[in-house]
Amino acid sequence: MRKAFVVLFLILSVSGWLACNKGNEANQAEGQPTQVDAEAVAQAMTQVAELKATFDAAETKQDRDAAMNELSSQLQTVLSLDPNHAEANTMMDDAQLYYAQEWVMQGKYSKALEIVNNVLAFSPNNPAAQEKKALYEDWQDTTKEEFDQVKRNMYMEEVTELIGYPRQKTEKQDKYGRKVYGWIYKEPELQQAVTVWFNENGQVYSTTWPKK
Repeated sequence: MRKAFVVLFLILSVSGWLACNKGNEANQAEGQPTQVDAEAVAQAMTQVAELKATFDAAETKQDRDAAMNELSSQLQTVLSLDPNHAEANTMMDDAQLYYAQEWVMQGKYSKALEIVNNVLAFSPNNPAAQEKKALYEDWQDTTKEEFDQVKRNMYMEEVTELIGYPRQKTEKQDKYGRKVYGWIYKEPELQQAVTVWFNENGQVYSTTWPKK
């Protein structure tokens, strides 16, 4: 249940943030100044600061995710009060990029890029978003040249640095009864799956690339 809730929250947080920005654009287009309750904004930002401190101090992924969900929700509150709040908008960009990375770690590159592109739509010069966009687009597909850089005995972290996170993961037993783990990627030419196999130590022991 928790996973489903987090996934739903990621979708809602993006749509809510976009709604704040689109509402602001509409007001600007109509020439209507936005009414800002400075005291309410200040109070909301105080809570933002507290939640940001909680997030920074979190030691586990579960705690970080929970803190980020609360922080994003509070940032939406600030932006509903003041859509032009510079600090809140910057922090919301960072929050969306955090969620984009979560999607990438699940191999959901299209969802991650959708979020990154939304950030760039409102913050086109955001260097972190520009960097992630280029990286995620490169990781979407795995070319033969990139795949050939994966060598025997590399650890999972090293493979991730080379070709990104897999689209799917699997596991099975080899002919000796040992558990092995498969990371499945997609090559662009034939649109077929390619796999990196790891042993129980998390080291590469074989790779498979489809024949033409």
